[in-house]
Amino acid sequence: MLPVATIFETGNLIVNNNQINGNQRRAFAQKFVEQVTKAHEGNAPWKILSLPSMDDLISWLKDFPNSASGQISLGDHTIIKTWEQQAATFPSYSVHIGSLDSDLQGYSS
Repeated sequence: MLPVATIFETGNLIVNNNQINGNQRRAFAQKFVEQVTKAHEGNAPWKILSLPSMDDLISWLKDFPNSASGQISLGDHTIIKTWEQQAATFPSYSVHIGSLDSDLQGYSS
């Protein structure tokens, strides 16, 4: 499963990578768009999750100050909230957050 926040976060990482030049950034961005498009079309091993409902978003935002005090970004906060939602929806499955980001490590149901 691919939360929408992950798509935005990955796009930001491509743009903010100071170790690559503009041509490389464009090439990475193009590859990224191709992979997300494949996921949307059902041609990838992951599925893009729908955007959260407005009610979910407001609920998640109400809890955001707690995450912010621990220096967890809004993007990471929404990824965690999406994980919580998916783990509750599919209790008989293992749901993990796969990330190298230290704020997202260790989430597994």
